[in-house]
Amino acid sequence: MSIEISEDIFCLFKRLGSDGVKVRAYVYKSTIAMCISPASLDIKETEVEITLNNQQYSDDNRMFYYYRPPVVYDLWPREGPVQGGTEVIVTGANFLNTTTLKCKFGPSNKMIVKGIYLSETEVLCPSPPYPTPGIVDLTVSIELDKYSSPLKYWYYDNPEIEIIEPACGPDYGNTQIVVRGKNFVDLGHNKALCIFNKTIQTNATVIDVNTLVCHSPSLLNEQGYSMMKDQIIWYEFEVTINGGREAYGPT
Repeated sequence: MSIEISEDIFCLFKRLGSDGVKVRAYVYKSTIAMCISPASLDIKETEVEITLNNQQYSDDNRMFYYYRPPVVYDLWPREGPVQGGTEVIVTGANFLNTTTLKCKFGPSNKMIVKGIYLSETEVLCPSPPYPTPGIVDLTVSIELDKYSSPLKYWYYDNPEIEIIEPACGPDYGNTQIVVRGKNFVDLGHNKALCIFNKTIQTNATVIDVNTLVCHSPSLLNEQGYSMMKDQIIWYEFEVTINGGREAYGPT
């Protein structure tokens, strides 16, 4: 494609400055010309006209719109399963309520999802399924494919419990329980927990991807008396590695 270069071809951004701002334009063919927009700190929209002789300009009132690129500061939660479906809240600035608001997980364009505008400082990004566990870049775009700087998001496989040892302990608690299974990952301070009957949580320590340990809770009341009343009480046992958003029992 040939490009016509002339000292007399310009685009005029009319509302920038008292006389507008004139920038060089390049003609690709009889119906296409290109120019690079100048910076604008205050004006959000302006008419753009073109001249081929540096004298007479078009008068079509075609608008060009400026926007501030999105800036991202943090996200929560910072992790989710590879199956996707985690509602990630991204906090930042300059978010716009537009149909082109998008979130991108990782480098592939196949991992782009529609962002949900919450406010100028918050966007909800539903995580898509991801093929492998690992840390990926999460970026936000409000226009075209111009994305923000990245934040780190961690995809993980759901943990699986195969066996717990021992399976019982005294009512005063503090029995060390060794949990063996798969996909145990340390996602951060106090995020790995053992959950008893869906209500009682104790901190857990991830030893490796196949081993996790925690301690049983006490069944003694404030006066130090047992609540078991001479009977054996079985508690449902689950683990979580993300602070309790999802819990997983024995397979």
